[in-house]
Amino acid sequence: LKLSGVEIFYSVTFILHFNFLHCNVYPKLKGFVWKSVLICMSRTSFSHQLGVFQRGISRQRQTFVAAKKFSTSTASHVQSIASSRMFFPAAERNKTAILEALTGRLDKDGRFSLLETAAGTGQHISFFADHFSNADFQPSEIDPKCIETITKNTQHLSNVRPPIVIDCSTPAAEWNTPLKSYDIVYCSNLIHIAAFNVCEGFIRGAGQLLKPGGQLFIYGPFAFDGDLRAPSNEQFHSTLVTSNPEWGVRDVVDLKALGAEVGLVFVEAVEMPSNNHTLVFKKSSS
Repeated sequence: LKLSGVEIFYSVTFILHFNFLHCNVYPKLKGFVWKSVLICMSRTSFSHQLGVFQRGISRQRQTFVAAKKFSTSTASHVQSIASSRMFFPAAERNKTAILEALTGRLDKDGRFSLLETAAGTGQHISFFADHFSNADFQPSEIDPKCIETITKNTQHLSNVRPPIVIDCSTPAAEWNTPLKSYDIVYCSNLIHIAAFNVCEGFIRGAGQLLKPGGQLFIYGPFAFDGDLRAPSNEQFHSTLVTSNPEWGVRDVVDLKALGAEVGLVFVEAVEMPSNNHTLVFKKSSS
């Protein structure tokens, strides 16, 4: 490819002018630019080159304005799409760690049915579904806006059923789940921001819906026999109780007792990032 002096000048000037507008490098390149201009002008008539230079600048400005309009329009479109869906940063941060905790405790072939209560935006269940193509996932929520967002986030996944409405404070018989029983019941960051009757209803419902040998996974912050184990958890608990006296970080001792009433045996508390844990319960076979 051969370029004339004028064409080289136009190309170099365009690139550098664009950089001046966007990269804030004008002070360093000013001398180089004008040296390039003088070299190019020495090869053609001054009037002709000046005309090229002026037309080039005009075209660059037009290109910049068009690009700016395009980027603004695109950003506005993306923002409108994003605003139509809820998004929880915390769910995005902890999904990988939770998946790792679950993976080591599930069947290797990945053939299981999982019910998630309080699924929020569906960020967790859609992430899990990508890693377990043979599983059958059922998200649920009580908030209509969350139901809408879960639908949008999971409708492309063949192994995720449409979300259903579940109020965990009601008996499991009223949950209207498509399946009569599940291999796994999962919940993340619910029971500390809900009244205790929601916590009771959730664990009792899990006990009724889990198959013998099925597992219950509960992720979040917990106290262990009154010990919150970290200043951040103590502060968080205080903030929750101040916001709503019925809220608060739950004690594993109380959760064990609730589980025992419905045949759920406590297995372990898996340590997670940021002073959280994943509690594992197993449904007794009897």
